[in-house]
Amino acid sequence: KLQESEKTLQRTFDQAPIGAALLSLNNKIIRTNESLSLITGYSAEELVTLSLSDLVHPQDRENAAKAWEPIFTGQTEQCTVEARCVRRNESVIWLRMSFALIRDDSGNPSYILPMMEDITAQKTAMVELENREELFRKLTNLMPSGIVIMNTHGYCQYVNRGWQKRTGLSLQDSEGDGWIKGIHPEDQESVAAKF
Repeated sequence: KLQESEKTLQRTFDQAPIGAALLSLNNKIIRTNESLSLITGYSAEELVTLSLSDLVHPQDRENAAKAWEPIFTGQTEQCTVEARCVRRNESVIWLRMSFALIRDDSGNPSYILPMMEDITAQKTAMVELENREELFRKLTNLMPSGIVIMNTHGYCQYVNRGWQKRTGLSLQDSEGDGWIKGIHPEDQESVAAKF
């Protein structure tokens, strides 16, 4: 039963759909699965000659190391870090690394188990969305009319410069239900009721 249990755990690790590795407490890669090789472009044999830090983009290494330090020192059991990774072919991708601390039978830190997921598409989509939002803000700020954007609960999330000039209310003043102060006092109740 013990052997079968160990085989099952081994298959789970090896066949996991996201990248997995086993790290020593000094950040050296001891074992990896096939998914991690597919993500990074390195073979399993190459990966075990590296540390996790070797995979992280040089500009992200310091911040990543600070973020995962508590798990390597046994101060926390789990943590998640997002950082750029340099693949073997030198292309750059984004990884979300979720770490778990593995302790021995005495409760002492023994290994680190990072699970790594390629989130490049999500990061690219976020940048595209931010760029579109920035373009939207620029365009609406050119309009002289006051523009207020609210969520489905009637809470203000954005106002343009036209609104700010007409009402004297900044975005901060208008956020939430503060926008109602930009409506004439005699009309505030009926306008708020419609929302």
